[in-house]
Amino acid sequence: MIDGNIAGARLLIVDDDPLMRGIAVKTLRHGGFIVGEADGGAQALALFSQSPFDLLLLDVMMPDMDGYEVCRRIRSLPHGGRVPILMLTGLNDTASIDLAYRAGATDFISKPINWTLLSHRVRYSLRASRAVEMALRSRESLERAQRIANMGSWEITGDDRRFEGSVELARVFGMPSDSVDALPAQALLDRVVESDRATVHAMREAVIRDGMPYQITFKIRNFDGALRTLHEQAIPVLDDAGQQFAVEGITQDVTDRVETEKRVSRLTRFDALTGLPNREFFDRLASPALERSRRLGSTCALVHIDIDRFKSVNDGLGHSQGDAVLVTIADRLQTS
Repeated sequence: MIDGNIAGARLLIVDDDPLMRGIAVKTLRHGGFIVGEADGGAQALALFSQSPFDLLLLDVMMPDMDGYEVCRRIRSLPHGGRVPILMLTGLNDTASIDLAYRAGATDFISKPINWTLLSHRVRYSLRASRAVEMALRSRESLERAQRIANMGSWEITGDDRRFEGSVELARVFGMPSDSVDALPAQALLDRVVESDRATVHAMREAVIRDGMPYQITFKIRNFDGALRTLHEQAIPVLDDAGQQFAVEGITQDVTDRVETEKRVSRLTRFDALTGLPNREFFDRLASPALERSRRLGSTCALVHIDIDRFKSVNDGLGHSQGDAVLVTIADRLQTS
């Protein structure tokens, strides 16, 4: 829809009756719409393929191709999946209406047409289509955000604890995107490593039974066999009366972040070249030992190892060879 402006929407009138088509075109142009017209199904398909419209008014009974077939073909086109299609029909029987909906029609308008109300019906359909489009875009935006954050969402509802998960939740667990809803929540819980499983189960039971929100980090062996670290949050969902009727949660794969934090933490405590504890780590360990010796009046020993003439190794062979010597010495110290 052009700039979200309903009054400037592009409509296509498809009807083999030139009088009926002419009145519809005049009425809708007077309502502020941009209106194109086609005298049959073939012309309508050609026009829509060249320049998609925001709404179609489609007659059912036409000589070259009936409206049901035109509707089905429009739905198969790249830009035809969501466009509102209003069927114009003089057939009031239930079977004809059912055929229209099964062909993909959005709604129908019975003939003879109430021309005063036609523009209002079109505006209503356009607004409804716009609302659906915005909801779909919002959902797609949420899915993109979840994909970027390696995060999936889920919900547990009803006394039967019906579980529904997002497409991204399936990716977090390393499974096909269309299979997450087919699995019970227990199947995902079974992927949690045994040391964490009881805690995760207890927290989920607490939020379902007692409405206790939680945050927890745990490890899983996902359906691909990889060991991953997840962070999960869940909260109760309450109705207007304050009664809990569901639980909503998000589960995020934080493996890369956790591994990065571990590497950073190690770099602050260990020498990057040799892997031995650095001076900061030594101070952290030595200070409590010295304080304990002072408090108890005892003694403690400190062994200091120096490398004689190491400067000559760097000067004569270069710093890379000097580093190799340090790594060799460190390996021997750790294996002694």
